[in-house]
Amino acid sequence: MQSTSSISSLIWSSADDVLRGLFKPSEYGRVILPFVVMRRLDCVLEPKKEKVYELYQKFKDQDATSEEYNAAIPPHPDPHHPEENE
Repeated sequence: MQSTSSISSLIWSSADDVLRGLFKPSEYGRVILPFVVMRRLDCVLEPKKEKVYELYQKFKDQDATSEEYNAAIPPHPDPHHPEENE
């Protein structure tokens, strides 16, 4: 497994290669951070991606409220409070 510093170094060196000329080096963080956050969300949602897509198909043409969306999604187990998961 790679260390955090080697991964960080790879990201910044890639950014320098790809973003050079399009952005100032001081602006790289503004470009990279949103992509890192989106990738992290993608990884977190991976186990439930099919369920999320099914819910999207179900509600996409409806004027559903956030309460209706939330009621359709089963709660995620909390590993820090297993007694609440029962």
